[in-house]
Amino acid sequence: MISISSILNKHGIGTLYFGVKPNGDICGQDVSESSLRDVSRSVYESIRPQIYPAIEEVVLDGKHLIKVEFNGNNTPYSAAGRYYLRTSDEDREVTPEELKNFFVSNEYREKWEKSPSTASSK
Repeated sequence: MISISSILNKHGIGTLYFGVKPNGDICGQDVSESSLRDVSRSVYESIRPQIYPAIEEVVLDGKHLIKVEFNGNNTPYSAAGRYYLRTSDEDREVTPEELKNFFVSNEYREKWEKSPSTASSK
């Protein structure tokens, strides 16, 4: 869940595979309806603000994995109440100053519904 929040905070979109080692080797894992629900429940209970990822079983190199695709544009995202950023291949907890900057930048960000439309009335 930490990786999901850190990727959202850095990129706003991402894909995470359960059953792949940090070096990229595919090790696979047992995948069942229960494990898919467990991942969904963990995302629901851990990530704030709420996101709705696509979670599915995939088979790569004959090994079963859980693929989680997610996106969000409501930064900052937290995992279990803590905030993280993706740096290279690791998740780093956000400093208080970085967190303050997240909130300030979002507070003054122009919302799409306040922007003039380029659509014509024809």
